[in-house]
Amino acid sequence: MHHLRAASLFWISGTAAALCSASTIVPSAAQRSVSASVDLIAGETQANDANSIFSGTLDPFNETVGAAAGIDPITGVVSASQLSDITPLSIVGQADLSGELNVPAGASLSASSLGGGAGLSVTFSVSDLTAYTLTAHASASSAIPNSIQGVVLTGAGGALVSAEGYDNFVADVNTAGVLAPGEYTLLVYFTLSADTPSVAGPFSAGALGHFDVNFQVPEPSSLTVVLLALLACRRR
Repeated sequence: MHHLRAASLFWISGTAAALCSASTIVPSAAQRSVSASVDLIAGETQANDANSIFSGTLDPFNETVGAAAGIDPITGVVSASQLSDITPLSIVGQADLSGELNVPAGASLSASSLGGGAGLSVTFSVSDLTAYTLTAHASASSAIPNSIQGVVLTGAGGALVSAEGYDNFVADVNTAGVLAPGEYTLLVYFTLSADTPSVAGPFSAGALGHFDVNFQVPEPSSLTVVLLALLACRRR
């Protein structure tokens, strides 16, 4: 019994040392973006607008873009935003898109499109076994669905998490695990194009997109408390 207890204490102490020394991530690259676009066609008349912002740094990202176009009295507006941050203990972010097309009575459109999206991709490494939790959501919707969205976590051995789909698919992830030493990439995104064929007013249509992500590794002190508690129980 004494040898079993000693072995258990050795395992717990060793696990504490391994996990507590590896409770941070080391980000090496990041790509984050937001975009918005509007295209309107009424007979021979066209109106369009498109804007986007991209960042390839590890700095906090807090950006909003908009697009607006009109063929009097028809209007189309899209707005997209993203707020995200990367630290040694977490990758967190949220993005939203909203769009609205308005065709008043007496007006008509040959075709239109409200589009845009948002994306977050972070590549990081861990040097030892590292516990993690990941909660994420990605979705997009419009009157005539035409979108793709997803949440993906990949490592050298392939995908640890993969939730991707088209149109009305909703990516919902709530998971936890342990990362082996190596390099990983976390990707969360949505992109949509709300296309409308020929319509006559009164007519209105909207487009919505959203993602949120919360990737965490525990602070070393948290793991220490848990494992020391286990250690105390083993000693009794």
